[in-house]
Amino acid sequence: MKRKLACLLLALALCVSIGSQTLAIEDTTQTNSSQTDVASVAFDGTVADSYVSLRTVAEGLRPDAWIDWNGSFAAVYADDLTITATPGDSYIVANGRYLYVPNLVTIQDGNVMAPASVIAKALGATTWYSEEWGRLFIIAGTGTIESGDTYYRSDDVYWLSHIINAESGNQPLAGKIAVGNVILNRVSDSRFPDTIYEVIFQKNQFTPASSGSVNRDPNADSIIAAKLCLDGAMVLSSAYWFNSVQLTSSWASTHKTYVATIGNHNFYG
Repeated sequence: MKRKLACLLLALALCVSIGSQTLAIEDTTQTNSSQTDVASVAFDGTVADSYVSLRTVAEGLRPDAWIDWNGSFAAVYADDLTITATPGDSYIVANGRYLYVPNLVTIQDGNVMAPASVIAKALGATTWYSEEWGRLFIIAGTGTIESGDTYYRSDDVYWLSHIINAESGNQPLAGKIAVGNVILNRVSDSRFPDTIYEVIFQKNQFTPASSGSVNRDPNADSIIAAKLCLDGAMVLSSAYWFNSVQLTSSWASTHKTYVATIGNHNFYG
């Protein structure tokens, strides 16, 4: 791997944001196509959440792609790939997959920026930090990101989006994701049932399941939140219960540890 990366070191002229700091990278491109079949881009930085330019990474890893800016969002198109990224959104969309960007997609000097780890995932690539070179690499994979049509189980999207909508349909996206996290945290915990449907309909757990409001059609943001959660979006990794902030006392507030307040809900673990 080191030999391949040394042969194809694309330290492209891009800007990387680390916190509030922006680093300008000099163009030191070196290639040797006879010795490597791995495409990569490299830049100064140590954190996979450093912000990088979508265009620069896409051009480095997918030279066959057409990259476009329509005035409101950036898009990357290839035979097996469609990526859209809108500045101000909390996600980018890659082949119908919703990938979480907690600190928002941004635009800097005309470049649409997102975390290196998210752009890598969207392109079916990986990130790797080399202590030897002091560089963070985005390395092309053997294929593209799997389509949302095959990655998401339709039943999971259906029920997760319905309970998110019923519990937090009028809440900000982070609040919707938090409700989805509670459901999926329970699925992964041996104290609770092991499917989304069974968690939602476990007796005396979620009011919308017993009242029937869980069956109402979810709004678009609730569907997006469900897909974000199923693709790993996490705002509360240790929350298993929640209730309205308007409740002055509840079983969870009395018996469980307070974790956070997001939107109109208090969360407990």
